[in-house]
Amino acid sequence: MNEQPLVSVILPVYNGEQWLARSLGSLQAQTYQNFECLMVNDGSTDDSRAVCAALAEKDPRFRLLDKENGGVSSARNAALAQLRGEWFTFCDQDDAMDPHSLEYAVTMQNAHPDRLVMWGYTRDAADFAAAAAKPLEFELTDGDAMLRRHPCGSIFVTIWNKLFNTAAVRAAGLRFDETLGKRDNLGEDKLFMEQYLAARWPDTPVPMAYAATPRYFHYPDNRTSITRTATQRLELTLPDPEPGYATFILAEYQAARAEMPACLTDIPPLESIAFVRHYTRCFAFALWCAEKLQEGRPVELTNGPELAELLNWWQTNRIFNPYYLPLRRRMFGFAARLYQWDELKQAPFFRFCQLFRLLLPGWKANAGE
Repeated sequence: MNEQPLVSVILPVYNGEQWLARSLGSLQAQTYQNFECLMVNDGSTDDSRAVCAALAEKDPRFRLLDKENGGVSSARNAALAQLRGEWFTFCDQDDAMDPHSLEYAVTMQNAHPDRLVMWGYTRDAADFAAAAAKPLEFELTDGDAMLRRHPCGSIFVTIWNKLFNTAAVRAAGLRFDETLGKRDNLGEDKLFMEQYLAARWPDTPVPMAYAATPRYFHYPDNRTSITRTATQRLELTLPDPEPGYATFILAEYQAARAEMPACLTDIPPLESIAFVRHYTRCFAFALWCAEKLQEGRPVELTNGPELAELLNWWQTNRIFNPYYLPLRRRMFGFAARLYQWDELKQAPFFRFCQLFRLLLPGWKANAGE
C-alpha cells in the first residue's frame, strides 16, 4: 500500500475572485504535501482565472483547467476526467479546509482502505479555529448507525468532507448529472453520493471511518453561490398540511430516542445538532398542520416531555434556533406562523431571527449546519 497516495482536490471556480484567497490558501497550508488541486475555471468573467493561473505558475501542485461555462456539475466532470490521484475530494471556492484535513483523511484511509472516510464540517468560525489544535480522533461505524444519529440524511449529501476512490468511480463510470447543479435545479451532490455508495457497497451498510472534529469550513457568506441563488429563485410553495401529524411525529421521535438514548447527552453538539434541529422544525410543522386543519392544539406535543427535551438541549448548549423562543414561551400560534414564513423564505422570518438573536446574547450560531 502506498502510504503517501496522491490526493486530488477538485475546486470548481466561477467568478470567485473575492473568495479564492481563503480556499486556495487553505490548500497551500495543508500539512499533507502529496496532493494536486484541479482548479476548474468554468468560464469566469472576473479575475478568477488570473488568480488561479498565477498560483499554478508558482506551485505545480495546482493545475488550471479552462472550460466554457456549463455549471458546477460539468466543471467537476472535467476534473474527474483529468485527475491523477488515487483518492479525491472536493472544495468549494468560497470555503476552507483545516491544515490537517488531507493528512488526517489519508491516515484514516490507510488504516481502513475499505471504508468511507468522512470528517466533520462547520459554519461556525470559532469551532473551525479550535479544530486546528485538536489531534486526530475517529470512530469506526457504518452508514445505518450514522443515519440513526443524523436522521435527516444530510451526511450522505455533502461531498467536500469525504474521500472518494478514483478507481471505483472510473470503473462504475460515475459522473455528475449535468442537468443538475444549476441555479434552478440542484441535487447533483446527493445523486453522485448515492451512485458512489451503491457502486462500492451494494449489499452492506456503508463501512465508515468518521472523525467528528470539523476539518472543513462551509462559509455562509457567499450570497451568489449556486445553492443560495437557487433558493432565492425557486418558486417556493407550502406543503400540504398532514392530518394527525403531531401524533405521527411524536411516535417517530420516541422511536428514534429509544434507539439512541444517549444522543442528546453523550454525543457532542456538532454531531447531535442535525437531529435536534430536524425534530424542532418538525414539531413547528405539526403546529402549523394542526392550525391549518383546525384540529386544535396538539397538547400531547405542546405539553409533552419530548418538546421540553429539545428546548433544554438548545438552552444547555446555547446554540441559536429560530423556533426556540416561541416554543419556550409557549407561543404556539406564532411558532406555526414562523414555520410558514420560514418555508416561504419571507421577510418576517429573517426579521424575527434578528430579534431573537438580540434576545439571546452570547448564543452561538447553528454550528455544524
